[in-house]
Amino acid sequence: MVCVFGSFVFGDERASKAFGLGLAVAVFVDATLVRMILVPAAMEPPGDANWWFRAGWAGCQGSRSKAKSRLSHSSDSWDRPAGRRC
Repeated sequence: MVCVFGSFVFGDERASKAFGLGLAVAVFVDATLVRMILVPAAMEPPGDANWWFRAGWAGCQGSRSKAKSRLSHSSDSWDRPAGRRC
């Protein structure tokens, strides 16, 4: 995507050059700084708590996973609780 957006810089219109350069820089920063450095660094302190949503979402899949066994739920109707749409 950086190459595609960067190719707009070689166009004739000034607006497309500005958009191309801006989008190329934004994609590059997102791919390097955000996804490779900031997200893993932010996910390190909470540890397993990062995956709390997956435990509840697994009930919509109908399988009894390890995540569900960690939850304290009083009823046995984990496959599809009443009133819950998955």
